Amino acid sequence: MPALILCIDDQPTALLARQRVLATGEHDVVSADNATVGMELFLNLPVDMVVMDNYLADTTGVALAREMKKHKPHVPILLMSGDLDIPEDCEVCDWFLSKLAGPQELLRSVESLLKRRVA
Repeated sequence: MPALILCIDDQPTALLARQRVLATGEHDVVSADNATVGMELFLNLPVDMVVMDNYLADTTGVALAREMKKHKPHVPILLMSGDLDIPEDCEVCDWFLSKLAGPQELLRSVESLLKRRVA
């Protein structure tokens, strides 16, 4: 069953690439290029999962995840970063993945989180 995945990244190329990868997993994807739009979509759509970058122009993914979990704590959040080090306070997110990971690793991580949500 396809999931509705919210993708948030302020880099258009990265956002488009992630959308395409997630679509190959037969998921429906909605995208936001900033935290404000991402939060609006999160609050107003029946999102099954969030995949977002940690470094956004207007905030960090960790800070946005903290706010999202206040509203919908059951929605899994996968945080991505170009840094190899896991960001401080990342425990608010359900999964961390380096942007250096390939598309198959992203899909495996997404499927793992979605299975946990259903279980």
